[in-house]
Amino acid sequence: MGIEMMENFNTPYFAISIRDFWNRWHISLSTWFRDYIYIPLGGNRKGIVRKNMNKMVVFLVCGLWHGASWHFIVWDGMHGLYQTIADFLRTPYKKFITKFHVNTNCFSWRILQTVITFGFVDFAWIFFRSDSITDALLFIKRISMYPTPWSLLNDGMYQLGLD
Repeated sequence: MGIEMMENFNTPYFAISIRDFWNRWHISLSTWFRDYIYIPLGGNRKGIVRKNMNKMVVFLVCGLWHGASWHFIVWDGMHGLYQTIADFLRTPYKKFITKFHVNTNCFSWRILQTVITFGFVDFAWIFFRSDSITDALLFIKRISMYPTPWSLLNDGMYQLGLD
């Protein structure tokens, strides 16, 4: 029919950073928030502090878009915080890479970055999928009480509240 649809997801779980995740996740929604909230607030043209404030505003508004509930705001706030922290750690990160001669183009480095990003994204999903912040914190408490992963092989998943 000749209708071109915008790609909306581009393998986000293979992202190597939280910023990369959001460039791959819900592309149409992220583009809308960038164009209609982030850029009108000044985007990144007003210095690093203002840029990160604008970023946090966008993520908190995105949390409200998902639902008027605190657990959505915490979820998106975590993603905004992840990106803000990454911005402030950019210089020490570059120094680390240079000092230890890390080949950032090698497969193992990209896998490590992907696994770390996946962990942060999945941790934030706990808040998104929970019915409340209390439920999310209870879930985190339950999964952190298991000292060893093999203890989940018995009835551990059921005790975490997963059926």
